[in-house]
Parts: sequence; structure tokens; C-alpha cells
Amino acid sequence: MELEVDLISSFIPEYSLSLSLSLSLSLYNTFESGEGAGAIFQEKVFPGQKKLKRLDLSGTGIGEKHCVGILKSLVNDEIDLELLGMSENDISSDSATVIAAYIKQCCALKVLNLEGNELKSEGATQICNALVESKCPIETINLYNNEITALTVPALIKLIRSKPSLKKLNLDANMISAKGVNVIKDTLKELKKDDCLDEMEMNDDENEEGEDDIDGLTKMLEGLST
Repeated sequence: MELEVDLISSFIPEYSLSLSLSLSLSLYNTFESGEGAGAIFQEKVFPGQKKLKRLDLSGTGIGEKHCVGILKSLVNDEIDLELLGMSENDISSDSATVIAAYIKQCCALKVLNLEGNELKSEGATQICNALVESKCPIETINLYNNEITALTVPALIKLIRSKPSLKKLNLDANMISAKGVNVIKDTLKELKKDDCLDEMEMNDDENEEGEDDIDGLTKMLEGLST
């Protein structure tokens, strides 16, 4: 059952009741004024929603502050989502620690959509490391357009190798060097997952940040294959 909400603050009690009976909440592109709605959901709706399994806040514009608040509620209430979507909410690398903390406790997470944020390499690396540590059977990861460079490639390779459940990985519209992209593709090919990586048509592969790390990683991978 999926609940799509056009939120009016005066109806919060009714929405809170409905949400407590729901397994899925999609607010994709629901709000024209996201920040106010984000505050209402953070403070009055999400706490205590033990049955929630799928949460999509993509494109709502509720912003980093309220996304972080909602994530903290998920951590505190030990809500184990199967899908988490927070794309296009201006989430920066500063909030990656909170996202990572939530992911680490997940056992059911299959879909993670963080497209169109500002995680950068630092934040993306934290999230990859958290996914490695988590017991979740992740299948789909969307990190499209997050200003990620080749600095994150070692963490991505570790993630790819540690999660046989992974089926789809979107890294397009970032700044991963050609060398970094090739290492990712070679690793997926080795694991017979050639179709896992989405097209990289909008990736800026001329960015050389992290190239030194890639050289070291390449040598390590060559050692593993011999």
C-alpha cells in the first residue's frame, strides 16, 4: 500500500494515523514549499512509525536539515527500510555521517536513491563504507550528480565486491576520471556484472582528482587476480 500525501498542517493527526498503518510513503515532488512541510513531517509524523518500509522524499525540497532529522528518527526508532529516496534535497557531505549511521543498522535496504545532492567524494565514500558494513541486500544505488571524483573509487570497488546482491549502480554526471571509470567497469566485468553500471554519458572523465589512489588500487586488484 502506497500513501501519497498532499500535506496541510491542520490535518497532521489524520496523516499521522494513516501513516502508522502504511508500509510505504512516497512524497516524490509533492511539495511546492518543501521546508515547512519537512519540519512538520520531521517533528510530528515520522517519530514512532515502526511499520514503514519504503520512504521516498525525492524532489520534495524539504532540504538537508529536515532530511537529517528524519534520518535520526529512523535510527532512533530502528526502522528498517527497504527503500530510501532522498534525491534533490541539497544533502551535503556534512550529513553523510547521519546517512551512514542509518545504513549501518539496516538489514533490509535494497534501494538507495541519493541522486542530485552534494555528497562529493567524502560523503559518497562514507556511504559506500557503511553499505559494506551493513548486512543489507542492496540492489540499486543511485549517486547520480553528486560531485564525486575518483577519490571514491576504492570505496566503490570494495562495495561492489562485497555485495553480490548489487544489480544497478548509477554514477553518471559526476567527475570520476576515465581511469577510475575503467577500474569500476573492469571490476564489474570480472564479477560478470557488465550491465550493472548505468551509462556514464554525462560524467566528466577529464577530472584527475584521485588518480594516485587509482594507481595504487589498480596494483592491488592486479594482485588479487593473479
